[in-house]
Amino acid sequence: MSGGYIGPQQANEHQVVIFTFVGEVTQADTDYWNQAVVNLKAKFPKVVSVTLVGQPTPNNLPPPGPLPAP
Repeated sequence: MSGGYIGPQQANEHQVVIFTFVGEVTQADTDYWNQAVVNLKAKFPKVVSVTLVGQPTPNNLPPPGPLPAP
């Protein structure tokens, strides 16, 4: 699958979408990504986030809202 798109599913099914970051990821990139994840999880309560390799969720992560400029 390319692009992270999903389709309908039954109540007992799961869909996994994996994003891979390649190359430099700046602090601005991480700020934008982290806010996008907060917003996505707020919009879609059925989203369960799984990070294979990552950082702990920061305590100061802002609540859902506008994304910072990329």
